[in-house]
Amino acid sequence: PTENAVDFLDNFKLSLYTSEIVVFTPKGEARKMPFGATALDFAYDIHSKIGNSAISAKINHKLEPITTQINSGDQIEIITADNARPKPEWLEIATTAKAKQSIMVFLKKENLNNIANGIVLFEGKLKEFGIVPSARVFRKVLPAYDCATKDEFYSKLGAGILKLDGIEKILSLI
Repeated sequence: PTENAVDFLDNFKLSLYTSEIVVFTPKGEARKMPFGATALDFAYDIHSKIGNSAISAKINHKLEPITTQINSGDQIEIITADNARPKPEWLEIATTAKAKQSIMVFLKKENLNNIANGIVLFEGKLKEFGIVPSARVFRKVLPAYDCATKDEFYSKLGAGILKLDGIEKILSLI
């Protein structure tokens, strides 16, 4: 009753946007983000390629980790590196659906590439010994490399986590 209609509408609009913040690119472009968003969310909001290669952020001209929560009015510049890649932990850091989806897509694609590379490496090694991949081979190889499934084995092999050193000894038991 004490407010005029214009003041009432202004206050009403402000209360609607408390769950959103407005941040700025280095060029001054305003971006709406949800309250609680991180610099990583901002990177993915700009473009998935920027998010996928993000390593840190300059928030108000100060270097900060990509995990830093951003605030309304912040100016944010994302620092990228060509060799940077999303990590599974990023799914815990990201708050927006767009960022989480982009991270999951990248990780799934990378896993499929690792599996394909692992298959090529393993089958090439087996060929050296004149062995054809079979259930019998995997019953020996998977426990030796502490893997539960063929996909896990291939993925770790393709990613370079596993090396086939000592495979001769394992294959000689077949």
